[in-house]
Amino acid sequence: MKGVSKSYGRTNTDISRLSHSNSLLTSQITDSSTDKAIRFETFVTQCRNTAPHLSKHPKARQITTEYISRSNTVGREQKDNPFLFDDYFSMFLDKHHEEIPEIREVKIYHNFEKILGIHCVFEVGNEKIRAPVYVGTDADLGYEEATLTVDKGDSIVELSGFADKCVHRLRLRTFYGQVVEAGGHAGKPFKSLFKPNQKLLFIGGSATEQIDSLYAYY
Repeated sequence: MKGVSKSYGRTNTDISRLSHSNSLLTSQITDSSTDKAIRFETFVTQCRNTAPHLSKHPKARQITTEYISRSNTVGREQKDNPFLFDDYFSMFLDKHHEEIPEIREVKIYHNFEKILGIHCVFEVGNEKIRAPVYVGTDADLGYEEATLTVDKGDSIVELSGFADKCVHRLRLRTFYGQVVEAGGHAGKPFKSLFKPNQKLLFIGGSATEQIDSLYAYY
């Protein structure tokens, strides 16, 4: 299907290793200072969850204009030195953009039983912004890749899968019907982390040997 691809490979130098310090990101996530709160509110105001590209579509009336929200977390954050990641806090919270960042690509690293890593590429105006690649150490044993490319005028409207102590499987679907699924079927199924009339903006979560937990901003 157009926009969806899969491949097989091993870890390489462009993948962020979990051995790198995550103290800065942890600080960003837990910081509750006044100026941080003000920057958050400013960004929230900019990022109303609208979908103007759907204005002429028959289902456009279903699209809401709610402020940015964070979903529940699926999986489980490990207690022993987890690697925390959050594209919203680490990449966009302190930046001013005239336009709302749009996800243009999601790459999932996985094996036959669980999700090993995830990577998003954003577009702001005509600029492509690549997030870090978040991957667990089990990817050293080998992994497969599943990639969803999101066209302009399209959005990710479903993020569902299977999870328990980690994230076992992910399913992503766009408004215009592109779908990618990756991982195993262990754990319990979870429904989309947001409603069909909302769209995925950013992701966050934690990792050790694999992606342990995941949540979405929408």
